[in-house]
Amino acid sequence: MKMNKKLSIGLIIISMGLEAREEINVVSSSSLAPFVQFVAEEMNKEKKFPTPKIEIKTSEKSFKDFCSGGGLDTPDLVHSNRRINRKEFNKCVKNGVKDMSEAIIGYDAIVLAQNISSKTFNISNKELMLALLAKVPSKDGFSLIDNPYKKWSDINPNLPRKNILIYTLKNDASSLITIQNMIIKPIIDKMIVYNDKENPYEIREDMAHLKISNKQRLIQSLRENKIALGVMNFTLSNQYKSKIEPILIEKVSPSIDTIATTEYPLSNRLYFYSKNGHKRKITSMQPYLETFMNKKMIGKEGALSKLGLIPLNKNEMYTKIKYMIEGKKLLVDDLNSDFFHLAL
Repeated sequence: MKMNKKLSIGLIIISMGLEAREEINVVSSSSLAPFVQFVAEEMNKEKKFPTPKIEIKTSEKSFKDFCSGGGLDTPDLVHSNRRINRKEFNKCVKNGVKDMSEAIIGYDAIVLAQNISSKTFNISNKELMLALLAKVPSKDGFSLIDNPYKKWSDINPNLPRKNILIYTLKNDASSLITIQNMIIKPIIDKMIVYNDKENPYEIREDMAHLKISNKQRLIQSLRENKIALGVMNFTLSNQYKSKIEPILIEKVSPSIDTIATTEYPLSNRLYFYSKNGHKRKITSMQPYLETFMNKKMIGKEGALSKLGLIPLNKNEMYTKIKYMIEGKKLLVDDLNSDFFHLAL
């Protein structure tokens, strides 16, 4: 069958477009966006490379796009507030992404902050779970019921006798997903009553949980309402520490030290992934890696630390820099260890 000449030329042009691209394609979770954008702006100052294309998505959507294939019509890099899981890794390999590198750039944490003039208090992981879930166990523990808890003292009489009111950001699903993965899931996965629930990690959507449109409005709402708690990352709470402060979880206050040692329950590693095969085709990709993975960026006195990144210790930092820049291949067995590629 003869192919139309114009159609043939069009297909050639499309094919060339998929195999030739100058700018880097980056997907990032919202908590890393300020760091990614800062590095992109630093690269743009030199005028040697095109401005990276940055898309802000949840980690789930970021990995879905990253693992959709190995062609240049897919993202080159992912910045995520969690590690790639085994299912996603296997999806990557199945779709042709067989050579990727992984690094941790530092730490952040999710906190529940309140008006600084409010009396601080402590909640356990389970109390936070019971405050947030749409369905909770009945008193006898044999069935699930719509969340009946209106006050913190309904959950535990030793907690404050004030209404449960938790603000979250409408455009930041990743913070709640972090709480679900790190606190809620480990608890309810051990509870038989949740076994047959289709969506056991569902968050309540009544008047105890309200979504706020943007960060500025969230801070203002906490200043106006002294009973409310706001879910946010540590970086944001630290920016407004004269107005708000985090409550304690499991008797631990979030700080640079407790987050970096993961003593604080919602401490969060920040991950970075790259497709090594793309480095040979996109000239600006290696310079981006070298700009980002540099002690002047992610070190203790680095530019990103001044933006709120909690840095790795010196040995960890140099190891992660080395393996990302050199393109150390991530293997599926590495996902079994918290200390992947850590050959110090």
